[in-house]
Amino acid sequence: MSYLPKTNQIGYKMKVPADKERTSRKIFEVQARLYDPQGLSSPFILKGRLIFRKAKEGTKELDLPFSKDVAEEWNSWIGELRNKLERLIFDRCLQSMMGKVKKQTLHLFTNTSSSAMAGVGYLRTEYTNEEVTM
Repeated sequence: MSYLPKTNQIGYKMKVPADKERTSRKIFEVQARLYDPQGLSSPFILKGRLIFRKAKEGTKELDLPFSKDVAEEWNSWIGELRNKLERLIFDRCLQSMMGKVKKQTLHLFTNTSSSAMAGVGYLRTEYTNEEVTM
């Protein structure tokens, strides 16, 4: 995670490894580089954790090469990190300077499955000049 001072936004700068090592340890190393205390990149982190879980099925060893189907998921995930994560940018300030706030509502959604649980929230702000931000 990094701060972009010119636009007052936060985003991600990450060097995704180009090596050919296909082990559970490598998945773990890549995940450890995804510093995200606010949980903004959770969809990317969750996918990596699910791949790690699948790679570890039936073994405690971290340095064994994983199966072909896990390798396909790994390649897809690495591609997403390279192509999508750095385009994920958020405004640092939740409230715009559009005028006086008329009403604010906080919207929260959650979901669970047998693989994971997740939640998302957003703040909807209405201003006296009829502008709305989320």
